[in-house]
Amino acid sequence: MHVKHIPVLLSALVACGTAGAQAWDYDPSASLSGFGTLGVVQTNTNLGNFVSPGQHNGATRALSFEPDTILGIQGTARLNPVFSATIQVLTKEDGRNSYEPQAEWAFAKAQVLPELALRFGRMGAPFFAVSDFRYVGYSNLWVRPPLDVYGQVPISHFDGADAIYQWTRGFGTVSVQIFGGKANAIDDTTPVHISHQVGLNVTAELDNGVTLRIGRSNERLTVDLPSITSLGNTVTAYGYPVLGDQINPIDKRANFTGVGVSVDRGNWVANGEFTRRRTESFVPNTTGWAVTVGHRFGSFTPYVVASRLRYDGTAIVDTLPSYFAPLPQIVDGLTVAYDPSQKTHSAGLRWDVAPSVDIKTQFDRVQVGQSAALFSRVSAGLANSTVNVYSITLDFVF
Repeated sequence: MHVKHIPVLLSALVACGTAGAQAWDYDPSASLSGFGTLGVVQTNTNLGNFVSPGQHNGATRALSFEPDTILGIQGTARLNPVFSATIQVLTKEDGRNSYEPQAEWAFAKAQVLPELALRFGRMGAPFFAVSDFRYVGYSNLWVRPPLDVYGQVPISHFDGADAIYQWTRGFGTVSVQIFGGKANAIDDTTPVHISHQVGLNVTAELDNGVTLRIGRSNERLTVDLPSITSLGNTVTAYGYPVLGDQINPIDKRANFTGVGVSVDRGNWVANGEFTRRRTESFVPNTTGWAVTVGHRFGSFTPYVVASRLRYDGTAIVDTLPSYFAPLPQIVDGLTVAYDPSQKTHSAGLRWDVAPSVDIKTQFDRVQVGQSAALFSRVSAGLANSTVNVYSITLDFVF
């Protein structure tokens, strides 16, 4: 991390804060909070970089702080009993190989009813069970959310609006979120754009320590890869416009579905998440799942994780005759070049060393698929191999 960015991050938020009371209990106030992770990672290979979603640089045999190190500051100012404004700024290594602070959240909120809130601006992209606090390491059991699930979408925020209706019954609390907007991100140096996004999430927090969630998002996807666009245009020029359109990654329909459950009862903690990505482009269709089980022993919580990301094909149906060689081979190669298939088995230990501070260690054994698409800067030999990942993090909130 570039230390020079930290004063910039702090000064950008010095006038912001968070409000702890419900909007209908009027108490004009502002406060400031923050969170961070100092993490170091090492693997047993130099054939590719182990990265968090969207990053370009990452860990190899050389120790790296880049995959997990994060600093975030959040503030909310309450303007009156109804209106408030929130901003959250993060600095972390991104797809441009930069630690420049970025606004992760920047939204206005209107608590129009005790049960109904409306928000407008930049908010966390609600694709996953822990989308809103995926970067708050202290809030999560793992060193990082399982990449076989969370690596499917490199977008962590969107610009738009949502409405959240929440009500409490004898069994617990149910929340319904309807959202819409657009998003932009850099995925390992490649610009990715989402437009016309609409979605729905339903979450039930039950009194017995069980939380259930189901969500769906539909959008239009654009990937700025000139080489792929050029290939699609070439195929169209050869007289195969349907195939050319399938290849061309501009303004294509896409959707994402997620189902999750978490349990926190006594000293046992567990969660599971199942997700599916579908696109009408060269971007592969995928299915991901992850299951975590842990047990608290005082301030120590050992845990294990099993996860998998499966390749479900693409929208491309190669109809080119063989005499157009090598074009058919190029198109066929495209269908597997971005195959992100892999399996991961992990074991870790969380130690709550002090209030608001923990230390975690985690070992991941990753069985990489044929294209190693969740790694960056991949060299020949990484595909279909096994990569060991060793991680230590210090998480804190303030």
